[in-house]
Amino acid sequence: MDFKILLCMVFLGGSIFATEGNVCPTDNSSWVKISKENCQKSGGSFSKEGACQAKWKEAVEICKKSGATLPSVEELYAIINDCGGKEGDYKNAYNKSYTSQYRKKGFNGENNYWSATSYHGIKQFAWVVYFYNGTKSYYSKNRNYTVSCVH
Repeated sequence: MDFKILLCMVFLGGSIFATEGNVCPTDNSSWVKISKENCQKSGGSFSKEGACQAKWKEAVEICKKSGATLPSVEELYAIINDCGGKEGDYKNAYNKSYTSQYRKKGFNGENNYWSATSYHGIKQFAWVVYFYNGTKSYYSKNRNYTVSCVH
């Protein structure tokens, strides 16, 4: 069996991110709808709003079972930019056009979204993106956050 690991180094917002796996941002990334069944069978839970939430390890498995991968922090930030927001700008929260656009793409402003990107190589932490204001934070992979998948 052949294993191929792609290492993507991207300079973004004053930080360098290293992402392992096939998760480098591309113009033709497509987002995958996660079924309630896939979410729950892989240890996640489905919220009233229809979002799959899970710990990071389960999020990776949920995406795998959906034929996709967990997105990199760069791919999540690309959504912010595509919707007219600015990375890390708290003023995004007051931009109604931005809010409308990310909601049309299926993202919820009240949730943090897991990325595949570990926090500066520390495997116990990963970046999450909060669409409401376009910011990112790192959290323990043992916490439950919203899962989105891309291929």
